Formats: sequence, structure tokens, C-alpha cells
Amino acid sequence: MIPFVLMYIPAAMVFIFPMLSIELNFKYPIITHAVAIYPAIDPLPTILIIKSYRRGLIELFQMLACRGKFQVKGLSNWKNNTINPVSFTASS
Repeated sequence: MIPFVLMYIPAAMVFIFPMLSIELNFKYPIITHAVAIYPAIDPLPTILIIKSYRRGLIELFQMLACRGKFQVKGLSNWKNNTINPVSFTASS
């Protein structure tokens, strides 16, 4: 429904109404806005249907709502960890 409502119907209006001599009282601003928001709205069904994407979206909203109270697993002690360099020697 999203592509049909936001892309096909506005495009059909632009082409069909002038052919039928139907004059619209507006200068097509709704059509340009509908086409412009289509790329932002099109991924939403995929994000809401696929379980892993839906969980990620829920975690993102929880993180934004808590503002610092939410911690990502595995990143709580990242400042205390040190990386020990490994030296390689060439053997002949």
C-alpha cells in the first residue's frame, strides 16, 4: 500500500488529470511531498515485520527513553581493558 499511495496515485494524478482536462485547484505540492517522504516510510514495514529488526528498534527506543541508564552488553568495561601488542619474529 505504501508505494501505491505515495508513488503511483500521485504520479497517475499528474499524468491523467491534464489528459482528461481536469484542473486541480492546487499546484501539486501534495504530490511532491508524498514522493519525497516515500524513501523514509518504505522501510518501516520491513523493520516492523522482521523480528531482529523489530528488537533492534525497540532497544533503540529504550536507549533513547532512558538517556544513559541503558547499557549495551559487553561495553560496560571498555575503558579498563587494555590491548597487549603481540610481537612476531621471523624464523628462518
